Amino acid sequence: MSNPAGGAALMAVLLFASPFGASAADPMTKASGPATVSSDDIEFFREAAQAGMLEVKAASIASSRALASATRVFASNMATGHNAHAAALQALATSKGVTLPAQLDDKRREVLNELQKSGPKGFDRRYAAAMRGAHHEAVELFKETAEESEDASIRAFARKSLPALERRLEDAERLTSKA
Repeated sequence: MSNPAGGAALMAVLLFASPFGASAADPMTKASGPATVSSDDIEFFREAAQAGMLEVKAASIASSRALASATRVFASNMATGHNAHAAALQALATSKGVTLPAQLDDKRREVLNELQKSGPKGFDRRYAAAMRGAHHEAVELFKETAEESEDASIRAFARKSLPALERRLEDAERLTSKA
């Protein structure tokens, strides 16, 4: 049976949980880099990598748990798009001497846990809501970085990434309205 309160809890975790939670000190969930890269840009790398890992892992869950074909197609597109974007993010990070996180932080692990606990009837709705929230956060992160990064190549990467992220947000919103 579907649990509407669980969907609200999932959205609260996604939208309101601080990215500086208990795992912030865990080096496996942090990004690090040289002093020549600003702390804001290192935080951008961390958040972008965390968002991408969440979306790929959530897509993997959705590929086997989703009931609606539209949800499975969306998940497949998420995995393909984010795997390519992750490679570009990794290349840029490497060129800047930044090490990306290797594991999800607590905030995003909780999102995955909520999805894994979802019953079959509520899964598609929860997945769509989680992806809408994640893409809303990603669009805001990339917009801010495109405008404010001190590094021209990071600004350019963020700017170049925005159209695809905005399309995925629109797709997630459409999926949410169907779920």
